[in-house]
Amino acid sequence: MRPFIQRTAGATFTCGSSLSLIFRKDYIEYVFKLQGGFYGIIHLIPAADGQMLFADWGDYFQLIIGHNEPEKLMRMLEKPCPKVIDLMTGASGNSLVTIRGGQLGISRQVNAAPNPNLIALAGDEKILDEAEQLLSYCLDLFHEIRTKCPFPEWKKRLVNLYG
Repeated sequence: MRPFIQRTAGATFTCGSSLSLIFRKDYIEYVFKLQGGFYGIIHLIPAADGQMLFADWGDYFQLIIGHNEPEKLMRMLEKPCPKVIDLMTGASGNSLVTIRGGQLGISRQVNAAPNPNLIALAGDEKILDEAEQLLSYCLDLFHEIRTKCPFPEWKKRLVNLYG
């Protein structure tokens, strides 16, 4: 899966649309045009209890998960990076998950029947709205880390997401 922010679309946009869909073997990609020549990628994938929207952050959050003193780290991030804290504590309504292949990212559960046809769900307005909300959340989180995080290495590693 591709990281949630890209410099290339990998998709064709028709009729002036700012959204395109890519149908993969096991999931669907929503590709959104963003400002500045970037594209946002949100994946719709099957999950054990329905479907999940997933924004791939690569190994970025290993910075937190693998930290020797996570409580101390959370205290250091509390004021400058409240969105990071909300994600790690579950207060954001989104979850940090690892999916097949070890990809780590942010997910949002979609309330749809288990095991439906993903193609039929792809154009559902509610799911599309949820995908846009997840992308917006990820972009806000990205911006917060880039502008307010007190750790220079964290800021540098953001570039690994989009090259």
